[in-house]
Amino acid sequence: METNESFFAEQAKQVQYIRGLIIERLNYRPEFLHMRSFIEEAPDLTIWGFPEATIFMTILTYLKIYSHTGKAEGLIIDEIDTDFRKRNIINYGNTLESPRNLMEYLSYRAKIGHNGFDFTKEVPGFLDYCIEKITLDWSK
Repeated sequence: METNESFFAEQAKQVQYIRGLIIERLNYRPEFLHMRSFIEEAPDLTIWGFPEATIFMTILTYLKIYSHTGKAEGLIIDEIDTDFRKRNIINYGNTLESPRNLMEYLSYRAKIGHNGFDFTKEVPGFLDYCIEKITLDWSK
């Protein structure tokens, strides 16, 4: 059983990691580098509201389900999306059309959860970077 202390330590570690991802994204768009100090000083709760937090938690969930079940990618995405829809009051419309893969799903979730933000247009290659980095750093 996880203690409160270890839970909060893990949360702090996750927030710092997400904060780093946000700063990495800012590096892709130099016109936003002036926001770096805001990101570095922002309260943890603010950091959880950025698209990178959605990306991070979705990838962690994907990795956890895969490591426990070995399910195919599309089935894992279905499971994540079904859980997401059950927990949200807002109706996000139709489910993502097939074929599904992690990249498409991350893009979809960022768009619906973050006011239409499109990683593929705003910062090309960033989702690939996040998938690779988070998988390497957080796979157990």
